[in-house]
Amino acid sequence: MLTSLLLLQKVYYGVYFKKDVGHKSDWEFAIMRWVPDGSGKWVRDSISLEVDGGRGGGDYADIPNTFTNADDRFQDGNKGRDHPKLYFGKHHHAVHWDMSSSFKSSCPPLTTDDFRANDFQFWAFDQLRHIDVIDPNWTFGKATNPHDTVNSIC
Repeated sequence: MLTSLLLLQKVYYGVYFKKDVGHKSDWEFAIMRWVPDGSGKWVRDSISLEVDGGRGGGDYADIPNTFTNADDRFQDGNKGRDHPKLYFGKHHHAVHWDMSSSFKSSCPPLTTDDFRANDFQFWAFDQLRHIDVIDPNWTFGKATNPHDTVNSIC
Protein backbone atom coordinates (compact mmCIF):
# COMPACT_ATOMS: atom_id res chain seq x y z
CA MET A 1 0.00 0.00 0.00
CA LEU A 2 1.32 3.46 -0.94
CA THR A 3 1.10 5.73 2.07
CA SER A 4 2.99 8.76 0.84
CA LEU A 5 4.64 10.13 -2.25
CA LEU A 6 7.59 12.45 -2.00
CA LEU A 7 7.83 14.73 -5.00
CA LEU A 8 11.23 16.10 -5.91
CA GLN A 9 12.19 18.90 -8.25
CA LYS A 10 15.76 19.71 -9.29
CA VAL A 11 17.16 22.71 -11.15
CA TYR A 12 20.45 22.36 -13.06
CA TYR A 13 22.69 25.45 -13.33
CA GLY A 14 25.53 24.96 -15.81
CA VAL A 15 28.35 27.12 -17.11
CA TYR A 16 30.52 26.09 -20.07
CA PHE A 17 34.27 26.79 -20.05
CA LYS A 18 36.17 26.35 -23.30
CA LYS A 19 39.47 25.84 -21.47
CA ASP A 20 40.79 25.69 -17.93
CA VAL A 21 44.03 24.50 -16.33
CA GLY A 22 42.90 20.87 -16.12
CA HIS A 23 40.54 20.37 -19.06
CA LYS A 24 39.75 21.50 -22.54
CA SER A 25 36.00 22.07 -22.87
CA ASP A 26 34.20 21.56 -19.58
CA TRP A 27 30.73 22.11 -18.11
CA GLU A 28 30.65 22.98 -14.42
CA PHE A 29 27.33 22.84 -12.65
CA ALA A 30 25.25 22.95 -9.51
CA ILE A 31 21.94 21.17 -8.99
CA MET A 32 19.43 22.63 -6.54
CA ARG A 33 16.96 20.17 -5.01
CA TRP A 34 13.50 21.47 -4.06
CA VAL A 35 10.95 19.61 -1.93
CA PRO A 36 7.36 20.37 -0.90
CA ASP A 37 7.07 21.87 2.58
CA GLY A 38 3.67 20.37 3.43
CA SER A 39 1.73 23.59 2.87
CA GLY A 40 1.77 23.47 -0.91
CA LYS A 41 4.99 25.47 -1.31
CA TRP A 42 8.33 24.25 -2.63
CA VAL A 43 11.48 25.00 -0.62
CA ARG A 44 15.19 24.59 -1.27
CA ASP A 45 16.43 21.43 0.36
CA SER A 46 19.97 20.73 -0.78
CA ILE A 47 22.53 21.40 -3.48
CA SER A 48 24.98 19.21 -5.41
CA LEU A 49 28.13 20.84 -6.72
CA GLU A 50 30.32 19.51 -9.54
CA VAL A 51 33.87 19.30 -8.23
CA ASP A 52 36.23 17.92 -10.91
CA GLY A 53 34.02 14.98 -11.79
CA GLY A 54 32.94 14.35 -8.19
CA ARG A 55 30.20 15.85 -6.09
CA GLY A 56 30.23 18.28 -3.22
CA GLY A 57 27.41 20.16 -1.60
CA GLY A 58 24.97 19.56 1.20
CA ASP A 59 21.94 21.09 2.85
CA TYR A 60 20.76 24.49 1.61
CA ALA A 61 20.80 25.77 5.20
CA ASP A 62 24.58 25.15 5.34
CA ILE A 63 25.46 27.43 2.41
CA PRO A 64 27.43 30.24 4.08
CA ASN A 65 26.56 33.05 1.64
CA THR A 66 23.09 33.63 0.21
CA PHE A 67 21.28 36.72 -1.04
CA THR A 68 17.79 37.96 -1.86
CA ASN A 69 18.22 40.69 -4.47
CA ALA A 70 20.70 43.11 -6.05
CA ASP A 71 21.02 45.07 -2.79
CA ASP A 72 22.61 42.21 -0.86
CA ARG A 73 24.49 40.32 -3.61
CA PHE A 74 27.89 41.35 -2.28
CA GLN A 75 27.18 40.75 1.40
CA ASP A 76 28.68 37.63 2.91
CA GLY A 77 27.53 35.60 5.89
CA ASN A 78 23.79 35.65 5.16
CA LYS A 79 22.32 32.17 5.39
CA GLY A 80 18.92 30.97 4.24
CA ARG A 81 18.12 33.75 1.79
CA ASP A 82 16.58 33.21 -1.64
CA HIS A 83 19.65 32.53 -3.79
CA PRO A 84 22.98 30.78 -3.09
CA LYS A 85 26.30 32.44 -3.88
CA LEU A 86 28.43 29.83 -5.61
CA TYR A 87 32.03 30.24 -6.70
CA PHE A 88 34.10 28.73 -9.51
CA GLY A 89 37.65 27.72 -8.67
CA LYS A 90 40.43 29.59 -10.45
CA HIS A 91 42.30 26.48 -11.57
CA HIS A 92 39.73 23.83 -12.47
CA HIS A 93 36.51 25.88 -12.33
CA ALA A 94 34.90 23.38 -9.97
CA VAL A 95 31.84 24.80 -8.19
CA HIS A 96 32.07 25.60 -4.46
CA TRP A 97 30.02 27.49 -1.90
CA ASP A 98 33.01 29.08 -0.18
CA MET A 99 35.61 31.53 -1.54
CA SER A 100 38.87 29.74 -0.79
CA SER A 101 40.19 26.36 0.18
CA SER A 102 43.14 24.12 -0.34
CA PHE A 103 43.69 23.29 -4.02
CA LYS A 104 44.13 19.77 -5.32
CA SER A 105 46.58 20.15 -8.15
CA SER A 106 48.64 18.09 -10.52
CA CYS A 107 50.48 21.28 -11.55
CA PRO A 108 53.06 23.14 -9.43
CA PRO A 109 52.79 24.70 -6.97
CA LEU A 110 51.09 21.80 -5.21
CA THR A 111 50.28 23.68 -2.01
CA THR A 112 48.46 26.77 -3.22
CA ASP A 113 44.98 27.96 -2.30
CA ASP A 114 42.29 27.80 -4.95
CA PHE A 115 40.95 31.34 -4.69
CA ARG A 116 37.44 31.86 -6.02
CA ALA A 117 36.75 35.46 -6.97
CA ASN A 118 33.75 37.46 -5.80
CA ASP A 119 34.16 39.93 -8.67
CA PHE A 120 33.24 37.90 -11.76
CA GLN A 121 29.67 36.81 -11.43
CA PHE A 122 26.84 35.06 -13.25
CA TRP A 123 23.52 35.80 -11.59
CA ALA A 124 21.26 32.85 -12.32
CA PHE A 125 18.06 34.84 -12.03
CA ASP A 126 19.40 37.19 -14.76
CA GLN A 127 20.84 34.45 -16.98
CA LEU A 128 18.60 31.37 -16.69
CA ARG A 129 17.66 29.70 -19.95
CA HIS A 130 15.70 26.52 -20.51
CA ILE A 131 17.89 23.56 -21.42
CA ASP A 132 16.04 23.31 -24.74
CA VAL A 133 18.14 26.24 -26.05
CA ILE A 134 21.08 23.80 -26.07
CA ASP A 135 20.83 21.32 -28.92
CA PRO A 136 21.19 17.80 -27.46
CA ASN A 137 23.26 16.86 -30.53
CA TRP A 138 25.91 19.54 -30.01
CA THR A 139 29.34 18.33 -28.99
CA PHE A 140 31.51 20.14 -26.47
CA GLY A 141 34.85 18.46 -27.06
CA LYS A 142 35.45 15.99 -24.23
CA ALA A 143 32.88 17.71 -22.00
CA THR A 144 29.63 15.91 -21.30
CA ASN A 145 26.61 17.43 -23.00
CA PRO A 146 24.41 18.98 -20.26
CA HIS A 147 21.40 17.00 -21.53
CA ASP A 148 23.28 13.80 -20.68
CA THR A 149 24.19 15.13 -17.23
CA VAL A 150 20.63 16.20 -16.48
CA ASN A 151 19.25 12.86 -17.65
CA SER A 152 21.74 10.87 -15.54
CA ILE A 153 21.42 12.95 -12.35
CA CYS A 154 17.90 14.32 -12.46
